[in-house]
Amino acid sequence: MAVDPIAAGHSGAALKDHFEYERRIFEEDWPIIESQKPREAPLDAGRQAHTRADHFSLVYRKTYVELMSLAQSGH
Repeated sequence: MAVDPIAAGHSGAALKDHFEYERRIFEEDWPIIESQKPREAPLDAGRQAHTRADHFSLVYRKTYVELMSLAQSGH
């Protein structure tokens, strides 16, 4: 949901159209997300197979683990 008026203006679509598109994607993904077992995504990405499309998720999980480590150490 990182669509702003500037980005919307570049695609030629109205901002409300961008949000509608994102809403439809979320509605399509919701049943899949709800059926995921375990419900939590594993933070240790080393035991999984990944594609280039997973890059954002992997960076997010790595950063999350680093931030949690800093929080636990009192930094």
